[in-house]
Amino acid sequence: MKNKWLLAALLAGNSWFLGGATDVDPVIMRVNNKDIHKSEFEYIYNKNSQQQIDHKSLDEYVTLFKNYKLKVAEAEAMGIDTTSAFKNELAGYREELAKPYLIDASVDDRLAHEAYDRMKEDVEVSHILIGLNARTPEERAEAKKKAESVLAEIKAGEDFEMLAEKFSEDGSRQNKGYLGFIRGGRTVYPFEKAAFALQAGEVSDIVETQFGYHIIKVHSRRPNPGEFLFSHIMILVPRGASDEVKAQKESEIRAIYEELKSGADFATMAKERSEDKASAVRGGELPWVSSGQFVKEFEDAAFALKNKGDITEPVLSPYGWHIIKLMDRRDIKPFEQMRSEITRMMARDERGSMARNAMVAKLKNDYGFSLEESQRAKLMKLAGDLGKVDSSYIAAIHNDQSVLFSFENHSYTVADFASFLSKGRDVTVNAPDYVSTMIGYMADMEILDFEKAHLEDKYPDFRNLMNEYRDGMLLFEISNREVWKKHRKIPRACRSFSRKIGKNTNGINLIIKDF
Repeated sequence: MKNKWLLAALLAGNSWFLGGATDVDPVIMRVNNKDIHKSEFEYIYNKNSQQQIDHKSLDEYVTLFKNYKLKVAEAEAMGIDTTSAFKNELAGYREELAKPYLIDASVDDRLAHEAYDRMKEDVEVSHILIGLNARTPEERAEAKKKAESVLAEIKAGEDFEMLAEKFSEDGSRQNKGYLGFIRGGRTVYPFEKAAFALQAGEVSDIVETQFGYHIIKVHSRRPNPGEFLFSHIMILVPRGASDEVKAQKESEIRAIYEELKSGADFATMAKERSEDKASAVRGGELPWVSSGQFVKEFEDAAFALKNKGDITEPVLSPYGWHIIKLMDRRDIKPFEQMRSEITRMMARDERGSMARNAMVAKLKNDYGFSLEESQRAKLMKLAGDLGKVDSSYIAAIHNDQSVLFSFENHSYTVADFASFLSKGRDVTVNAPDYVSTMIGYMADMEILDFEKAHLEDKYPDFRNLMNEYRDGMLLFEISNREVWKKHRKIPRACRSFSRKIGKNTNGINLIIKDF
């Protein structure tokens, strides 16, 4: 990022001398008829102070800051800031810098810590899933009714595993609903939330996710044992193999095991004999893993190993025979080291929108958001009458200037909604619900866009940060033109801000005001 090019040569120190002004944010300089406010000066000064730049006197700092701004003004006079390349690059930076201001940071932080806490524990679960492919309201209602019927049988004392084998509509049906151990981030959020609220032996109520309706049973809970590095030697057993083939495969793995007990090198044996070719070339080594990433048979044997170098006896899984060796183990990393991984994980499920939705709710309250329910009802009815949302639906409403919603003295009409819909796709299923959802989505986007457009006015820190990026880009470009193009041997790493910041530019007026 180009912010590191900025003012790297400027002094650090306390900012006490910036206080005491009578104006809220007085103008302290004017460069090329552009006001420079105290807040910008103080922001950059304090930032460099935190970076422990060599101390300089106030006069020296003012001179450096003045010359820096003059150099930026020179770049502006050359029109660098008006080029499409400059504008597009700055807009890209602004998009990224704006993101933290468009979510509720307290919600985001709470969810991140919740996810980390759930990574510290493993929960052993089974489930019954109903309605995997349900789409229409009628289908979903029927699926939910079926799930409620199954739950009633469980509460009446029927065996969970038997009912899972009979009714569940996913692959776990083959294992009587058994899913194994999960932890935070391993499942969709509503499933995770419900599972972690249960104690061993308890069964959940109906849990709705994007896949349908779940009934969850928790078998046990245990602390996260950490991450493990295993190697294995594998002999494949084809699905549906005859008893003769199965016996032959077992004989092969037991012969390998006897050689290992006699002192044969595990890695060499894996390279020569393992039928898992992907790991065999690495001496049988697998990636770092944690619980819940293997089939149960493999995991039960592997996680029972206590000491580095220990190996299991031959273990049969649905895929074949294994001999497993414990290579290494490590505890879960501290929260701060996991934060970026947790953030990526949260972005993939419902948590990714929860902090944003909390901010939208706050903004709607702050800006006096109002939705015209009569217009929403009218639009939903039209979708129901037509049975779809397509070009004919849009044509029917595209001239309607009735207000649909408003906030902060801005009104958005039905015609605006028609324009919004025209950028989407035709919908023939659940048309009224789709219209209602799209009205909400449009309102959220408009209020977030409004907030984004006014970040500089609302948040001085954001305004100063954007000025820093903008000025840094200008300073780099003019320095590149005037210095680095004449000295091409200077490496790209030397793009940090030069101490030779430049002299006063002809034709640019500078006014230094009292502090």
